[in-house]
Amino acid sequence: MSEVGVIWARAPSLEKLEKELARLLAGHAADDVLAVSHSTAELSSKQSGGLWSGARQAHKLEYSAVVLVRDPASQGR
Repeated sequence: MSEVGVIWARAPSLEKLEKELARLLAGHAADDVLAVSHSTAELSSKQSGGLWSGARQAHKLEYSAVVLVRDPASQGR
C-alpha cells in the first residue's frame, strides 16, 4: 500500500491559491490526488458609513486547501 502525503496551502485570493496548489502539486500526477478539501475563513470585517449614507461592509478573507496525495517515492515498493 502506498503512503499518503498531505499538502496544505493558503492564500488571500482564489487565484493565488490556485497558483500555489499548482506549484505544490507539480511533481504529482492526477491519479496521485486522493482527496481535496477547501475552506474560506473571514479574518476581519469592517463596516463604514453612517446614518446619511448606506452602510458598507468589507471582509478580509483567507482561502485554504488541503490535498491528500500518494507519495510518489513509495509507489515502487
